[in-house]
Amino acid sequence: MSTTGAKALDGQEEYIAGMLFDGVDYNRTITGKGKLIQIYDPTKDMSSPAYWEYENTVEPQSHDVPAGYKVRVVGATIKFTGPPSGTD
Repeated sequence: MSTTGAKALDGQEEYIAGMLFDGVDYNRTITGKGKLIQIYDPTKDMSSPAYWEYENTVEPQSHDVPAGYKVRVVGATIKFTGPPSGTD
């Protein structure tokens, strides 16, 4: 059984219907296209404006995700890249 988001976190493209990815303790990059991709500052309320927001179903775009920042994905194909797994 696969877990939603596992492929995306492993650097492979994955379609996500809706998910909030928790922040991690390292910088990473998200690449994707779809209905909605948002990056949120962990020091601000989720009802505040997003640190970065992308809405495009045709052209993928990449953006840095600082350590600790959460990522909300709705109807989008995404992947994360960053330090290799096993990095402390």
